[in-house]
Amino acid sequence: MKGIFSKRMIASALAVMITASFPTAVPGHSTVSALDLPVIPYELSNQEVRSFSFTNNTDFVTASQNGKKLSSGDTVTDEYEIKMFSLSPFTYTVNGTMYPCDDYDNIMNSYKAEFTPYGDFTVEKPYKRVQHDDGFYGVSNSYIYLFPDYFNEQDMFYVDKSVTGGVFDVQRNGRKLSFKTYMDMSVKVYYADSQEEISVTHTSSTCKNEITLPSSTYSGKLFIVRKYVQPGDFDVQMLPLIPDDGPFTVTHTNSMGKQEEIVLGKGFATSDYLMEVDGAFSKSAVWGFMRDKSTGTGIVSVKPGTEFTVYDVFGEPVEVTKVGSSDDVRENFSFRAYCDITYYLVKGSTAKPDNYLKGDINSDGEVDVMDVVLLKQYLAGKNVTLNKAVCDINGDGAVNSNDAVTLAKFIAGTVSEIH
Repeated sequence: MKGIFSKRMIASALAVMITASFPTAVPGHSTVSALDLPVIPYELSNQEVRSFSFTNNTDFVTASQNGKKLSSGDTVTDEYEIKMFSLSPFTYTVNGTMYPCDDYDNIMNSYKAEFTPYGDFTVEKPYKRVQHDDGFYGVSNSYIYLFPDYFNEQDMFYVDKSVTGGVFDVQRNGRKLSFKTYMDMSVKVYYADSQEEISVTHTSSTCKNEITLPSSTYSGKLFIVRKYVQPGDFDVQMLPLIPDDGPFTVTHTNSMGKQEEIVLGKGFATSDYLMEVDGAFSKSAVWGFMRDKSTGTGIVSVKPGTEFTVYDVFGEPVEVTKVGSSDDVRENFSFRAYCDITYYLVKGSTAKPDNYLKGDINSDGEVDVMDVVLLKQYLAGKNVTLNKAVCDINGDGAVNSNDAVTLAKFIAGTVSEIH
C-alpha cells in the first residue's frame, strides 16, 4: 500500500526495460517495434487510478500529494502517497478505519506519516487508542480509538459497541454518577474532551458502575469502554453437537393470538449472529435478542408483560433469568448461550408438542433395552439415528452416560419416572 513510485512511473519504467531488452535490427533479422511489446498489466494502467475525497479536520497538519498541497474538499487518488506533517501527533481515517501518527522525525523535527489512500481520507485530531474487549472472542490484543464513530451514542455517553445492550438505570446525584450493564462486565470511562481516564467502582452482583465527575454541573460527554478481563470457564470444547435431523417444531402464539405449531427458523428474522426472532412478535414487543460471545451470555430485551420462550437449536427451551431493573419500556433477561449454535426467540409461553413417547430413543413405539443400546452407541460417538428430543432422560439439561443409566433403571423398574 505504501510505495515510493506512482503507477505511471512503474508502467513507464517497465516499458523502457522491456524495450531495452531487445537488440537493434541487424540484416536478416526482423525488428521488434514498441507497438509489438506485451500490454502493460491493467493494475499498472492509468485507467485504473481511483479517486477519493480528502478532508482535513485540523489546523495543524499539512498534507500534500505528488507535490501539491491538499485542502479540505480536494480529490486524491491511489496513484501517489499522501504525505502529512505536524508539530503534534494526529490520527487519520481511511475508508472508516483509523490510523495513528505518533512517529517523530528528528530530522524534520515533526510528526510525519505517508499513506496511499484506498478510500475516502480524513485527517483528524489525535484520538486516544485504548485496549478493550471486542465482545466477540474476548481477545487481549483488541484496541479501540476514543472516536465517536466507533461507539453508540446514548444520552451523555459514547458506549462501546461491545457492551451488549448498552447501559441503563443511569442515576446522577451531584458529582456522583452511576449506570448499569445488562451483564456483569468491567468498564473503563474516559472524558470525551480530554480523553483522560476516570476511576470506576464496579459491583459485580448488581452490574453497577459508579464514577465521580469533576463538578456537579459537568455536562460533557463520556466514553464507556468495555475493559478486557480474562475469560472465565467458557470452553468451546464443551459445545453441544449440532443436530443433523433438521429443524424442530414447537408451539407459539400466532399474530391472531392463537396457539399453533411452528418450525424453528421458518418465519423468523435474524436479530444477531445466530439469533432469530419469531415473526409473530409485534415490532414494539422485542427490543433486542443478542449474544455476547466472549462470555457465552444471551440477552432478551422485551416490552414489559411480553410472553416468550427461548429455544436452542435442538428445540429445547432454555432457562432465562431476569436481570437489571424494569421500567415502562422494557424488561431484560439473560441466559447461557453457547457461541456457535442458533437460538430462537418464540412468541408466547410455549412448550414442545408432547407427541413422542418418553424414553423411546429409536422411535419404534416401545421403551425397552434396545433404546438403551442405541443411546449408548450415540454417546460413544457412533453414527446412529435416534430421537434426540427424548435423550435427556433425567432432565438435567445434558445428554450423557447418566441418561443411559437412568433409562436402564426405568426399564428394570427401579426408577418410576423419566423426563
